[in-house]
Amino acid sequence: MKREDWQDIIRALSLLTQVGIIIVVNIGLGFFLGYLLDNLLGTSIIFKVIGLLTGVGSGFYSDYRLIKKTVDDKQEEE
Repeated sequence: MKREDWQDIIRALSLLTQVGIIIVVNIGLGFFLGYLLDNLLGTSIIFKVIGLLTGVGSGFYSDYRLIKKTVDDKQEEE
């Protein structure tokens, strides 16, 4: 294989890793903040669910921006 092929493989694997980490961190952070708010305000589960949904939304949006930037950079490169 050519060196450029290996670079493309490594770039794709790093992008895949970043996508996974971003999703997990955003969901975890949203749930954790919801958990803190539930404990602080004495509610049972409402802020956990809101935090979880917010984390999922922000995670997917962040991944979308990352992938769009990577694709745009790749197109400029060619």
